[in-house]
Amino acid sequence: MQLVLESLAFALRKLLKLIFFALLFVLVLCLLAIGVAALAFVVLRALLTGRRPQFATTFTRFRDATRPFQQRAWPTGARPRPASSDVVDVEATEVPHVRIEGR
Repeated sequence: MQLVLESLAFALRKLLKLIFFALLFVLVLCLLAIGVAALAFVVLRALLTGRRPQFATTFTRFRDATRPFQQRAWPTGARPRPASSDVVDVEATEVPHVRIEGR
């Protein structure tokens, strides 16, 4: 009797593993289908309206905004001058202590 119960438990465990694997496979396929459908929607909307998708324009604007600060982006003839080796010191002045009302 023990052998029958162990065999039944083994078969049930294998069946449950198979069912969970199939459910996981279906979930992954559904998520993949949702991603493909969303991408198709964005591409079709961009083609029909003639406007680029928002995520593409966001990164383009960011890249354009940071272009002046990149080393390779200096226009011809407008290279920055090297820093001067002269050190300019300033005269230190004492700041008087001012009492703030309410404290």
